[in-house]
Amino acid sequence: NPHFLYNTLQMISDFAETGDDEEVSAVCSRLSSIFRYSIDGKSRYVRLGDEVEHVKNYVYIQSIRLNTGSFFSLQIPEECYNIHVPRLILQPLVENSVSHGIYDKLKEEKLLFRHPADSVLHIKITDNGLGIAEEKLTFLREALRPGRQIPEEFGSKSIGISNVNHRLILSYGPEYGLTIESSPGHGTVITIRIPSQTDAKSSI
Repeated sequence: NPHFLYNTLQMISDFAETGDDEEVSAVCSRLSSIFRYSIDGKSRYVRLGDEVEHVKNYVYIQSIRLNTGSFFSLQIPEECYNIHVPRLILQPLVENSVSHGIYDKLKEEKLLFRHPADSVLHIKITDNGLGIAEEKLTFLREALRPGRQIPEEFGSKSIGISNVNHRLILSYGPEYGLTIESSPGHGTVITIRIPSQTDAKSSI
């Protein structure tokens, strides 16, 4: 996201002008990790633990830039860290919650992992932002069905959700992917449903 990059670089410049060397170093280190992870083309599948670390770096920078303090909590069973998933499936969804929540006084966002007995992993990204209007929610749900795509006029964040869903379906089959639950004024829950093994069908 070029806006994220521009705003982060501006923040680093501001810290440098005030002589806050520790913050400059910390943000630069996290930003470097984000770039390295995003452009690394060695493997299109990564450990879920690596995806989580990428999200942590993104959230750290956003919490400093927006002066929100700690707004993100993570619950993940240890056995989930080594599950392999397509690269960059978590951060676009977290970014969507941040963009549509923090600017509207988001107080908390959670990344929840549930590993039930049926060997299907459920990852829930929840926020307490403004939620999604019923008309748009209906459209988004329809656009997440296999073979559908979200039109560009819905914005880059919505397209990011569509792209993640599309890659998950291509990788694992039409019974997997994203679902969205939302209530205006009460926040949004995006659930990722994937198999808890590494039997992806396509090297997306």
